[in-house]
Amino acid sequence: MLSMIPKAPNSISTPDLLSKLVDAGYEVDIRTVQRDLVKLSVSRLFPISSTADTKPLRWQWPSNTKRVQLPTMTSNEALSFKLVEMFLEPLLPPSIKSLLADYFEAADRVLAVSPLAGWLIKCDKFQAA
Repeated sequence: MLSMIPKAPNSISTPDLLSKLVDAGYEVDIRTVQRDLVKLSVSRLFPISSTADTKPLRWQWPSNTKRVQLPTMTSNEALSFKLVEMFLEPLLPPSIKSLLADYFEAADRVLAVSPLAGWLIKCDKFQAA
């Protein structure tokens, strides 16, 4: 459910979120979704927020939120994203680049502590050739 909530300035209504969950195969009702969203937002573990001035409520992540991925990105996935960034990013349309920016940042964080970071040195040499 958390992954279906967009970053500000975009937002999603509770009924639209319910519809997406049902389409994904989850058997939930509107009240369960409402209750879970409130619990998640009050817990402070996830900084989602709702609009108080609209009915139904609309939910969003703060615009500056770093991508939360559960489970976390593996080193292999991080290396793959980094290779995409290094070799394909110049070919990607701006809309795709902005969509992938959070993944590229997450990949940098994972590779900073991964032995696979050594592959980037090999790739830099390949790019320079």
